[in-house]
Amino acid sequence: MAALLQQQGGALRGKRVLELGAGTGIGGLSAAACGADVLLSDQAHMLALLNENIAANGLQVQAARWRTMHLAPCTVHPAPPAACTI
Repeated sequence: MAALLQQQGGALRGKRVLELGAGTGIGGLSAAACGADVLLSDQAHMLALLNENIAANGLQVQAARWRTMHLAPCTVHPAPPAACTI
């Protein structure tokens, strides 16, 4: 998936992406590296790994809470002007 997103290049810049059950976040992080605003969500016990991967990729995070669901989403914003390198 990361390779496919990289092929899209600038087409993702400014788009909004939702990744449900993000796990390690590779899909959403790849989209964010290509310029998309990404909402990653998963169960609370997955957040530590997800946050580590976000930090390791130099991306910005804004936490969010959903009151009616038992998911723990976070919004990943692309790093300021970045090439789509995965």
